[in-house]
Amino acid sequence: MNLLPAEYQKSLFYERVNSFVLFIGMRMAFAVLISIILLLPAYFFLTFQEKELRREAAVLGESSRLEEFRGLEADIKDFNDTLVEFEKAGMADLSRSDILKDIVARSPFSIKYRTLVYDAKERHVTINGEALARKDLLGFIEKLKESTFVERVDSPISNLLEERNVIFSLTIFLKDSFMMSKAESL
Repeated sequence: MNLLPAEYQKSLFYERVNSFVLFIGMRMAFAVLISIILLLPAYFFLTFQEKELRREAAVLGESSRLEEFRGLEADIKDFNDTLVEFEKAGMADLSRSDILKDIVARSPFSIKYRTLVYDAKERHVTINGEALARKDLLGFIEKLKESTFVERVDSPISNLLEERNVIFSLTIFLKDSFMMSKAESL
């Protein structure tokens, strides 16, 4: 039972609410102030570190060693371009014997050649021969397709009719990059 008049009770209630809000506000302000104080060293550290990094970047940008590296990078690129040109020229100068050696090296022992015709103008090699088994011929064709010289291998269906002692005929079409200079020189 409260004996105070209603007006005093009302003002007393507002004073309690104001005191509570002020108390909470002061606690929050204190917490924010403590947080700021604790974060100041990190802020200053990062600010000074950023300034130092910017200064170092400026020094590196003006450095003659960086210019040397840029010059070396350009020299390496020029050298690589020259090397690619030499490789292309070297591939164009391959002799017929290199191409034929590659073809013969890929054939298994069970393949016997009857004829081997090299046509530089048509850019192909025709092989007639005999294989002991169909699987040997198919393996030979797959090995030929893996060659860097070969564009495609044509094998007629008649090559696959027999299981054993297969008489075959293959046409090996050579890539243009290997044959262009050779066809012009003939």
